[in-house]
Amino acid sequence: MLSLVVVSTAALVLAAADFDLEKFFDEQRQATRADLAGKESVELEIVGEITERLSDNFGAELKAASAAKQITIMIDTMGGSSDAGRTIAQSIEKAAKRAAVTCIVDGQALSAGFYILQSCPVRILTKRSLLMAHEPWLGGGGMGGTHRADAIRALELIDAEARAYAEQCAARLTITSDEFLAKIRNRDWWISPMEAAKLGAVDQVVASPNEAMRAKPRASKKAAPAYKFQISPVVPMRPPDEK
Repeated sequence: MLSLVVVSTAALVLAAADFDLEKFFDEQRQATRADLAGKESVELEIVGEITERLSDNFGAELKAASAAKQITIMIDTMGGSSDAGRTIAQSIEKAAKRAAVTCIVDGQALSAGFYILQSCPVRILTKRSLLMAHEPWLGGGGMGGTHRADAIRALELIDAEARAYAEQCAARLTITSDEFLAKIRNRDWWISPMEAAKLGAVDQVVASPNEAMRAKPRASKKAAPAYKFQISPVVPMRPPDEK
């Protein structure tokens, strides 16, 4: 009996090793895309880490839902890839030109998720959710030198991107770009639902997604800005101390 259990367990381990989870979810999304065609009202998701794969799938879903007049996007993400986040934001902006787009955060919209949310014409946050923005972080690609000049150039780029982020987001908030920059400089800025409403980071705070679905929120008077910058989940470099 023990031998049988060991063999069965080994077979399960081997089967699990051969199972491609990402491929499985891609197939599920393909089925979802087929179901979106021709519908006037659709619901999409931005859930989990923001990756190139998620961005590609999300863009394909929006394309499949080209007939939709009402698009609801559920967001629950800790952030992720800079390029993927920017592409998703741009996809939402394009979709908003042909349909009424509403984004609902139920959980969290952190880092890149915060910026994606700000690209939505109508932004709704549940009371159990959190937002977080921080200074743009640089990855190591092309900036990994050990010389002081390399580090200084990296810091200059971080500062330039941080200012661009601040100007972009402040366009929809009730604070200035300098005030936004001060809040994200060298730290994570956590934003509660009530604070988000006061700041203009969301258009409505609701108890649950169901309440959001029943409501007919209006977009803020300030238009969603076009995004042109990057986010990377890697700690920024700092120049070494002079000797």
